Amino acid sequence: MILAILGIIVCAILIIGVYYYPIVEDKIEQDKLTAEAILPTLKDPILKRDFSAAESSALHETLYVDSSYNSVHIVGLNGKVYTDFSIVVSPRTTDLIIQLENFNFVAPAGQSAIDASSLSGATCTLYAVGHSSVTGGAGVNSDGAPGIVGGNIEVIGNGYLQVYGGNGAAGSNGYAGADGGNGYAGGVGISATNLINKLASLSVTGGDGGRGGNGGDGLNGWDGVDGRDAYKGGVFWGNGYKYGDDGTPGSDGSDGGDGGNGGMGGSALSVAYVSGNVISHNGAQGNGGNGGAGGDGGNGGDGGSCDDVVDKVFQSKKCTPGGNGADGGDGGNGGNGGLGAVPGSGGPGGDGGDGGRKDPCPHCDNDYSGNGGSGGDGGFSGNGNPGSSGTFANGISGGIGGTGGRG
Repeated sequence: MILAILGIIVCAILIIGVYYYPIVEDKIEQDKLTAEAILPTLKDPILKRDFSAAESSALHETLYVDSSYNSVHIVGLNGKVYTDFSIVVSPRTTDLIIQLENFNFVAPAGQSAIDASSLSGATCTLYAVGHSSVTGGAGVNSDGAPGIVGGNIEVIGNGYLQVYGGNGAAGSNGYAGADGGNGYAGGVGISATNLINKLASLSVTGGDGGRGGNGGDGLNGWDGVDGRDAYKGGVFWGNGYKYGDDGTPGSDGSDGGDGGNGGMGGSALSVAYVSGNVISHNGAQGNGGNGGAGGDGGNGGDGGSCDDVVDKVFQSKKCTPGGNGADGGDGGNGGNGGLGAVPGSGGPGGDGGDGGRKDPCPHCDNDYSGNGGSGGDGGFSGNGNPGSSGTFANGISGGIGGTGGRG
């Protein structure tokens, strides 16, 4: 009896084994056929570029697609990043399919990676095969360029597609105490009117903001004018004494310029209507740019040297006062870091300039050297704390400028 029951169980297992695996295999094959049925076939005429065997990754090409082509097929080498390449779609009223197969590329500075903005009511379909990425060009004294720009954009395929906006340009550096320019914003990832995503693996990220420019260093002050010697045409001052002229003070150094603020990170999307699968955003924005450094303050000018007085009774030499050293200029403030997924760091404040100095009067019986100037204050760091104040020194040495704050 027991043997009969075991025989029935074994037969049942064998029957299940025979029919179970073909069912699973048929389902996998059916899913594959269904997926292939969803993806379109490229329509002739097809504009094709195959860079998989290209020796250089710098392509130096803008691919213009005119209305005579219905499809574009671009092939790259998996894992290789190509530079200086972009796609521009000429005006047309018919739909266009662009298939990217293992093609990762970065657009030239100032250009979008794919520009389909001239399509009039038609749809530009991006067909991702393998692993591809498109990156907008960096800004040229401007914000970063979008990765993709167009009206109606559709994304399909069975691969992966990553889209990045271009990085914003850095701000210009200031000269002679002028402020640094602000950094420019990162480019948007995709800019479109309608975005239809039928791809499971679409990631979009905005470009990074540019660094703020550094503030210019302040100018040094002029040295004072030396006084005239009593023996060489100095003025008389009563009681039989003949005095030399006083040295004049030096002029103050000028303040350093403020550093520019870092640019904001670009948005991932600038799209009126989005439909389809969820889009992965690696941060709603790109990273913010760092603030520029503040310029250092200029040093104060040295005071003019003192000159002597003739004492007719004792025949001694007494110096008239020399000019005071001038104050050093204040350091500029560091720029603030730009906002973004990772905010930029504030720039360091500039150091204050040193105060002017006064040389001694070695040929005189007494010392009437001018006072040293005070050092300038250190600048504020961006998004941070002020720097230290400068010192003031009497006598020979000028004060030392303060140290700028750090972002």
